[in-house]
Amino acid sequence: MIHVRGEIDLMSANAFRDFLTYHVAADRTLVVDLSELEFMGTCGLSVLSVLSTRSRDVGGTLALVCARPVQRLLKAAGQESMFACYESLDHAIGLEETRRFPA
Repeated sequence: MIHVRGEIDLMSANAFRDFLTYHVAADRTLVVDLSELEFMGTCGLSVLSVLSTRSRDVGGTLALVCARPVQRLLKAAGQESMFACYESLDHAIGLEETRRFPA
């Protein structure tokens, strides 16, 4: 599980991508907790798309804990259903079954 805080913008997107990509592994779910993220620009959405593809390519999965800024961005981009977004960490790690958005 990776917990992200602050902002994902042009200045931080590459470091965000590199750090998350390092943690992608086969047959593992990578949970990225974005619940304390204050802002995410479209460059952050691009990072999540790349990460999702890399996870699938190696047989892993990606689960996101989404806060309002991320939810709004996904909705504005029409990509709500492209990511497994959960309303809490418990939901994302499987202790609960309800998703915020359908996958």
